[in-house]
Amino acid sequence: MVRRYVFYSHDGYGLGHVRRNSLIARAVLEADTEAEVSLVTGQERFVVGGWIYGILRNGPYRGYLIVGEHRYYPALGSGSYNPDFIIRPDGKEILRIPGTEIDDGRDRLTPWLKMKGWRL
Repeated sequence: MVRRYVFYSHDGYGLGHVRRNSLIARAVLEADTEAEVSLVTGQERFVVGGWIYGILRNGPYRGYLIVGEHRYYPALGSGSYNPDFIIRPDGKEILRIPGTEIDDGRDRLTPWLKMKGWRL
């Protein structure tokens, strides 16, 4: 059974608390390599101007976000599209998910994730 730990710093200010919690979390991971550790603060941060489908729970991008974002084609008057992306928690775009830039793109996300063996 995987043990899960959450370390919480109430506002993210005063890096002493965040630093201490991250050091404790690192020690837990060294002592129990099967453990899952989350470090949480009460501080909110803007990541992306779109919508979040979920957080990848496994695979090489575990912990990264699956997001959709409304975009416009470069040529004026060409219309818009809603592609889905994998982005890092800091907002950096990693990968556009193939096939999601078309009208029924949302229907393509689930099979793509399944094909990769990844889940939200």
